[in-house]
Amino acid sequence: MCWETEGHNAEMESLINGVQSWTTRDGKQIFYQELEDNHLVNILRMFKRNAGAMREAEAFQADCVAAGMRGTQATWDVEDISVGLYKMTDEEYLESREDYPNLVSEAHSRGLEI
Repeated sequence: MCWETEGHNAEMESLINGVQSWTTRDGKQIFYQELEDNHLVNILRMFKRNAGAMREAEAFQADCVAAGMRGTQATWDVEDISVGLYKMTDEEYLESREDYPNLVSEAHSRGLEI
């Protein structure tokens, strides 16, 4: 069964609007520059720890979208995305996200080791 992951809408809205902010569990948005050092490091650790599950969930979502589509070309395009996600390493997946490299860049600008 396909589902929408919790927090997905807020994350997508941030990416679409180009906002470089982190959305907390309680829905509060914090600009990357305003994150405390320990919070920033913990976010990056969370990404690394959960990269495989996040990648697989995103690939599964693409599979669900493809299953509900009509039109051969559109279905193939979404299936290509899904296959690409399944073939990626966790590190490749993290680097392909818009948020992770930006968070890493913020950590490096502060001299934090991650």
